[in-house]
Amino acid sequence: MKGSWSPSHATVGCLTAVALWCGGCQSYRIEHYERPQFYYEASDGELVDEWTAPDGTVVKFNSPSLESTEALEKQAEGSRRSVDRDGDGKPDEVEPTPIWEERDDGTVLMRAFLPQHVLSNFMEALRMERYDDFYDQLLARTARETLDSQFKGQGRKAFAKWCRKNRSKLMEMLNRMNFEYMSSDVVLRKVGADGYRIGFTPRLATQFKYDTVDVVYEKGAAKLVGVR
Repeated sequence: MKGSWSPSHATVGCLTAVALWCGGCQSYRIEHYERPQFYYEASDGELVDEWTAPDGTVVKFNSPSLESTEALEKQAEGSRRSVDRDGDGKPDEVEPTPIWEERDDGTVLMRAFLPQHVLSNFMEALRMERYDDFYDQLLARTARETLDSQFKGQGRKAFAKWCRKNRSKLMEMLNRMNFEYMSSDVVLRKVGADGYRIGFTPRLATQFKYDTVDVVYEKGAAKLVGVR
């Protein structure tokens, strides 16, 4: 497991255009990234929607359609749904469902309703060295199948070995992604019907060995597909 890890070799990048400035016939790149609407709602300050990289690339951020945002919100409903436990016809006050739950018997239950929950759980799994638990609970089925195929049925062991070897660099990426999640330096893009790609903008990506996390929804839960 050298370098990046991802079972999928499909390339799904940002929409890039090359424009010509007729006056001097000078070419420049325009890269379009999707930024969820809730970024704007949650940010304390004004987010920059366009900036120019040192190499002249123009980076523009666009809000996704309302349907994409609503879809994510529906995935998260299970973490905050009110429940009438005593049958009095009124919803009882309940605590939000924890995404990382340590039980009395020492086991851990991980939940991911949103893509950022995958980041948080993966970082905690690395910190606590709970690689097997993460593999079983939050690694996508396609990723497990690919690892088992590549390592002759030893996918779980290979994943744990890769995590241990790259633990420091992975933690650096995940810590920054979590810290900057609501900023313009972290971009969430829709990939296919059920996938999302979390990555740094070009300005920040060069500072890290790993800069992209791919997530997919399986049966209503967000799962890790790959890291690169």
